[in-house]
Amino acid sequence: MNNILVGIIIILIILLGILKKVNVFSAFSDGVKSSLSVILNLFTYVFTFTYAINLFKSSGIIEDIVNYIFRNVNEKVILELIIRPFSSSSSLSTLVLLYEETGINSFESIFGTLLYSGVDAVFYVIGLYQTLLNLDKVYILKDSIIIYIITIFLALLFTFVVKHFHFL
Repeated sequence: MNNILVGIIIILIILLGILKKVNVFSAFSDGVKSSLSVILNLFTYVFTFTYAINLFKSSGIIEDIVNYIFRNVNEKVILELIIRPFSSSSSLSTLVLLYEETGINSFESIFGTLLYSGVDAVFYVIGLYQTLLNLDKVYILKDSIIIYIITIFLALLFTFVVKHFHFL
């Protein structure tokens, strides 16, 4: 059904272009040319974030943070806190591992869910906005970090309330 809908939309666009006497192929080629620069700029951010996250995971820093600073906190929660501002997909995979390890009604899982739902991948969004809209990176970074910190505190507060009053 979706393939048929996409085909119909493409045919309608071509017919509308013909009716308006527009060279549809030339317009399509121009659109592809202009979007290539955006794709290349965006690719550098995505590649850098992916590489940095994989490097961070494989370096063992997470285990050190958990062992020396947060001894009673699940390692996956710390990983979720660190990775969420950088990558939605990595954060989601960490959240799924957290569900499998602690169950969906555990304190850690509820906190991870609220954290995941409460804020987007801050640094990815900064790269996206900077590339597409040429916005000032400093203001976006400052505001995004403030929102992320507020989200962490609200997620902790809500999780404590939910677990304390036995809503789940």
